[in-house]
Amino acid sequence: MKTYRSYEPETLRRLQRTELEILKDFAALCETHQISYSISGGSAIGALRHGGFVPWDDDIDVILPREDYDRMIEVLEADPGMMEKYEIIRADRTRNFPLMSTRLRKKGTKFKEWCFAKLDCDLGIFLDIFPYDHTSADPALRKKQIRETWFWGKLYILRHIANPVLPFRGVKGGIVRAICACIHAFLAVTRFSKAYILKKYQAAATRYNHEDTGWYIDFQYTFPEKILLTKEMIFPLQKVMFEDAQVKAIHELDRYLTQQYGNYMEIPPVEKQKNHCPYELNFGDGDE
Repeated sequence: MKTYRSYEPETLRRLQRTELEILKDFAALCETHQISYSISGGSAIGALRHGGFVPWDDDIDVILPREDYDRMIEVLEADPGMMEKYEIIRADRTRNFPLMSTRLRKKGTKFKEWCFAKLDCDLGIFLDIFPYDHTSADPALRKKQIRETWFWGKLYILRHIANPVLPFRGVKGGIVRAICACIHAFLAVTRFSKAYILKKYQAAATRYNHEDTGWYIDFQYTFPEKILLTKEMIFPLQKVMFEDAQVKAIHELDRYLTQQYGNYMEIPPVEKQKNHCPYELNFGDGDE
């Protein structure tokens, strides 16, 4: 098996084309069933700044309101063509998957990040799909909800892996990594219930979904407060070009990206041009 620390340009471009294929199929399904979705994160930056992929990027992100997210799962499962070609990867149905997002994985492919190298989970080339949930208009209640989802989400990751990706370096990074390893070991030895952690996270994330609070948030983002959305920011959705595909995006995409990244139109220096260069990559046709 070949492992990667950096991509050859032709390998990265081939990966991007495969991910674009998944996005096109996903977008067509959503159009057919009138499901609201939007490209997000680096993919949205790529659409506005580059007309497609950020040149060094190696994934595509989309977000959906929770109600559309749940319906999307239903129609995906009911579509024999999609289920022949793709697999739904998510915490409540995929053994050892450590994240709260959903992945639409192209069957027969492999893509495993370095932090998941020892994880016993069949991962492949994917589209990353995130729900955004209602949150309280009260800042204090919203912060409480963010704290709870952060805690349970991070605990779920540590239940599966000892070495999560961390933003810390040096001595502080070493201390945090040691703490993570200890927590992971404790959770593993005590066989702490994965289902219980998942249930607590979902209860916190969906707490206000029975109310039309007018505020939405993606709790899986590192700094959720930076991507607070209102209904007016989201709708009506607009169409943008991503490579050779026309896809949906939230109405106030510039405002959303500015909140999240600041001056997102400025190309970052080379040392900050990060991606998810994989431990394992296979396109499903014998080539790696």
